[in-house]
Amino acid sequence: MTNSNRFVMLDGLRGLAALAVLSFHAVVVTNYMYLDSFYLFVDFFFVLSGFVLQPSMPQSFEKFGRSSARFILQRILRFWPMLIAVTALTWAIYRVQQSDPDVWPDANYSDGNFRASFFLLQLFVASAIGMNWALWSLSAEWFGNLAYTPLTAVKRNIGIVAGIVLGYAALAYGLNTDKDFIGDSWSYGSGPIAHWEAFGRMMAEFGFGLLARKYLHKLEKVQNLWYLLGSIALTVVLFWSHGQLQGDYVYWTTYFAGPVFAFLVLQAAAINVSSEKWLGMGLGFLGKMSFGIYAYHVVLLMAYDHIVAAPVFPENPGSKLWRNYLLTKIVVVSLTAIVLAYYTNRLVESPIQRLGRRALKRL
Repeated sequence: MTNSNRFVMLDGLRGLAALAVLSFHAVVVTNYMYLDSFYLFVDFFFVLSGFVLQPSMPQSFEKFGRSSARFILQRILRFWPMLIAVTALTWAIYRVQQSDPDVWPDANYSDGNFRASFFLLQLFVASAIGMNWALWSLSAEWFGNLAYTPLTAVKRNIGIVAGIVLGYAALAYGLNTDKDFIGDSWSYGSGPIAHWEAFGRMMAEFGFGLLARKYLHKLEKVQNLWYLLGSIALTVVLFWSHGQLQGDYVYWTTYFAGPVFAFLVLQAAAINVSSEKWLGMGLGFLGKMSFGIYAYHVVLLMAYDHIVAAPVFPENPGSKLWRNYLLTKIVVVSLTAIVLAYYTNRLVESPIQRLGRRALKRL
């Protein structure tokens, strides 16, 4: 069983998770609470990222400078080619919207916030999140990657464990001190998407992904159908529990997301899907487009809202009109995001990354 075959399922799950986050953002600002727990798919991304990136991170302090530089350059080549295209589209849509005299100026769309958004500074500049809600997680992952670069080189996984502990400490501190910003599901708060709570989510969950991959060969004995079903059951309970922990406890589910999703990723990694069969090719394509789907979808949702008028308020969760409106919105934005992701990959990402790989070879 080759690695390319082994992890095709994870590629597909990454793409499906991106579409799930898209659906969450399409619905979250309405009275439809059915997808409210889908914010947890971002936590799934953090765990999956740790699992996938672990082999490319520094494994020891021998030649640490070279291995860390290679890893950081790889992350730059992963993040910024897509950010160039997404930021340009965001700016263009903003200029078109603001040319409408009936549109009230949005203070979030400032030159400073554009710069902060492009350089993934949302952890520190929360107002920049308004440019593109989804990019906060890229900010958390970027700075989390930098923090873990020396930690993965520490022997006996002491550094990774320290990163997880630091993550939980930061998450707990943020959830308990940033309540005005976070809010809860009833008040449509922003959620733990900035400051210490965002950084903590990434550090804890990325660390669980790192450990799952590092001990993959030893954990193969717990990869079977029963454990797969168990991991799916735990994941369902995790999503269900969000609706049961409202008020001040609503985001406590993030404390459990790391180990639950690491268990799920471990089981999914054992599913052998051939990359040469139609299913494997579809999953692989979806995984390849996942980053573009994730980066573009908020901008496209904002544009859709500007072009297509929502049904007359008040919203009625039982209304067929509202269900059809939201489903249409999700489908249209999903397809548009996939098309944009595909052409951005061909015209922007791939050429820049080819040049980057040549530079990495020299390293």
